[in-house]
Amino acid sequence: MSNRSNFQKNISPNFSLAMTMRFSTDFSLKGYLIFPMGTIAAVCAVFSRPHWLSWLLLIIVVLKVCSTRRKELILSALFGGLFACLVLAVHGLADDPKEQEFPANRSAMITAHVRPDSIAVTGDRVQFIMQELNSGTPLMGYYTFQNKQEKEKWAACRDWLTVTAAGNYDRPRGRRNLSGFNHREYLSAKGIQTIFRINRIDSAVKRNVPPFHVLAHSYRLRRICQLAVDRHFPEYTSAYLNCLLFGLKDDDFKDMSEQWELLGIVHLFSLSGMHLFVFLRLFSYLFLRSGITKETVFWLELCAICCFMVMGGAGSGLVRAGIQTALLRANRRYQWQLSSLDCFALTLAGHSLWYPDLLLTAGGQLSYFMTFCLMMSRDSLAHIKRPLLRQFAFSAVMTGCSLPFVWHYFHDWQVFSLLFGVLLAPLVLYVLFPLLLGAFIVSWVWQGIGGSMPVNVLEASLQALQSAITYLTHILPSKFVVGRAPLFLTLVMIFLIVCLLRECQRKSRRPVLIAGLCAGLLAAGNWKYLSPQGMIAFVDVGQGDAIFIQLPFHQGNYLIDTGGRLNFEQEAWRHSKRETSNADYTLIPFLKSRGVSRLETVFITHADADHSGDLQRVAESFQIKTLAFPQGAAHDDVLARTLFSFPQTTDFQQLKAGATLYFGRFPFKVLSPQDNGSGDNNGSLVLYGAFKDTTFLLTGDIEKEVEAQLITDYPGLTADVLKVAHHGSDTSSSPAFLAHIRPREGIISAGYQNRHGHPTQRVLAELHAVGSSIYRTDEHGMVYYTWLAGLPGLSPPKTAAE
Repeated sequence: MSNRSNFQKNISPNFSLAMTMRFSTDFSLKGYLIFPMGTIAAVCAVFSRPHWLSWLLLIIVVLKVCSTRRKELILSALFGGLFACLVLAVHGLADDPKEQEFPANRSAMITAHVRPDSIAVTGDRVQFIMQELNSGTPLMGYYTFQNKQEKEKWAACRDWLTVTAAGNYDRPRGRRNLSGFNHREYLSAKGIQTIFRINRIDSAVKRNVPPFHVLAHSYRLRRICQLAVDRHFPEYTSAYLNCLLFGLKDDDFKDMSEQWELLGIVHLFSLSGMHLFVFLRLFSYLFLRSGITKETVFWLELCAICCFMVMGGAGSGLVRAGIQTALLRANRRYQWQLSSLDCFALTLAGHSLWYPDLLLTAGGQLSYFMTFCLMMSRDSLAHIKRPLLRQFAFSAVMTGCSLPFVWHYFHDWQVFSLLFGVLLAPLVLYVLFPLLLGAFIVSWVWQGIGGSMPVNVLEASLQALQSAITYLTHILPSKFVVGRAPLFLTLVMIFLIVCLLRECQRKSRRPVLIAGLCAGLLAAGNWKYLSPQGMIAFVDVGQGDAIFIQLPFHQGNYLIDTGGRLNFEQEAWRHSKRETSNADYTLIPFLKSRGVSRLETVFITHADADHSGDLQRVAESFQIKTLAFPQGAAHDDVLARTLFSFPQTTDFQQLKAGATLYFGRFPFKVLSPQDNGSGDNNGSLVLYGAFKDTTFLLTGDIEKEVEAQLITDYPGLTADVLKVAHHGSDTSSSPAFLAHIRPREGIISAGYQNRHGHPTQRVLAELHAVGSSIYRTDEHGMVYYTWLAGLPGLSPPKTAAE
């Protein structure tokens, strides 16, 4: 009896129900469900994505189960794993036709059903999830509107549609830059393996959904609610309503959420699912006050949880909160005598069987790990009598436990996020959310609520709140950019947090050990200063150039060009509400993943938008010590305005041929332009130098005339690596120049399926003729080289594409 009690205490020390259970002579899995359910979750992860991390998770679970030396637990875990394999195998066989991949760029005419709540209109484009009728294949559709009327029709669409369209199948692109967005994985999580780029829509008619298709009607209702919110409420109110109630982060809310993200508390809207508990409290209170019995309210609560999960977008945090809450209520109602840990384990297993990728996603990892840590801390938090202090401790646990994942996935941290979590979490959950929910419910009865005084006051309050948050982001220090720690270091940080929580539970705490664990966690956050790796990376920024150089031990960060979009004249209706820079999705996330908060020097080779267009956005995100450019580039009006906006703390350096600059201890020479230049392609900076024993020639957008001049001026010029000029255009890379340089590797920076046809077949053939290996950002994603301090030589070229 005492051995079993001790075992139960070690497994779930914080759950009084589990600790006080009386065991019969027969073995019971109550209180021990974490073992078979954890095995199910681990098997699902391996089955979904046989990554070494998922195998490591399974090995840890198996070792933990075996360490109990209890045959009953080992057998239950074994049967749990076999059950998971059986379910996933059957599920995989059933889904095989739906996971069919089509050859890229294959033309077809298809008929498909369009899911209404997936319709998203941005500028002159729309995207939606659709299911092809013939094969049952789920597709992500993309279509560019032909006129304004077509845009308005799709923006107002609220029904399921049956669409007949002509277009091309394509495969989603994988990761393009290290630590960058992976479109293939993102769509795969939605069960989509193929995209369909629509060229022409022949017909789009309303689909009649059978009455018994409850889920299909739920999707339609979700779309109707979203449109009703946009129609009845002003900008700020509708943005917050769509986010908190329907999990929809449209362009309006993205602008606002950027400020919340800068404060480090954006998880209030997307992760915790805590607003579900507030919703259920209000729901239960109103129905109980109206005289409905507890038995009836219980079933109504279960229905409300299901509806809230579907209407809220079924994010990982919301689904976890919904399933776990339903289990806890059923456990209390029917006296199953399950511990909180049992309910958590059942939630994890069920969610994993439905979504096998769960523990391999940022949302799933954050939601489940933070919930587990809060459960471990429950007793400690319950002993705090003062509400404000308890809220502060709760926020501290949430913030501290999220750090390894926040650092790994988002790469930065706001030091004051703990304080803002204490102040703003209660405001959002207990004031803002009930007010918004009430306004939404009333809007279905009172159509004129949008212009009423209460809504105007609410809108003004939200504007004031947003202004206050914006003000705080300007006066507070910038977020601490940690960078993306290696995965093994992230696992070490998770282990340190678990050890810290366990130590805090002890009655006789050891302050020295607690201080040591905290110090170890903070030291891991400064890993970038201990990394001996240097890097030169040709970043995939689409149709543009950006080259990043980082020295070992974070001793210097340099950037050559910033990329940017080439602007074309468009009608006003084609512009999206929220104009974002290309760097927000390519260059900036990569630089943050490398721990960059300051750039020693940014070089602008010339004034074209695809080389300097995102300079302003880069300057807003990072401190720039020196900005270097050829003098002629400053004559460009757009670039001149950008330079004028720079702070006085930034030094300007104008370069021309003959200058020598240094990347740490690595010297590079400026070979062109010979004079001040004109800022055009032939006025590009041309840089030549070596990292370790590998020489690089970086040519900007120079054309054949400047190439010929380089041959004349530098008859002995050769290079191991050539940044092919002007994205592989026919105006550059003459046969004589390539034969003179004879590069071992040619790096071409070009956009995927760009309208210019870069690189041209002639340039590719000329590079092959001189024996050069070709690396293209449009095909391979980022191309990069690394080296280690103290060791000779660079690595072979690596690419980010999978």
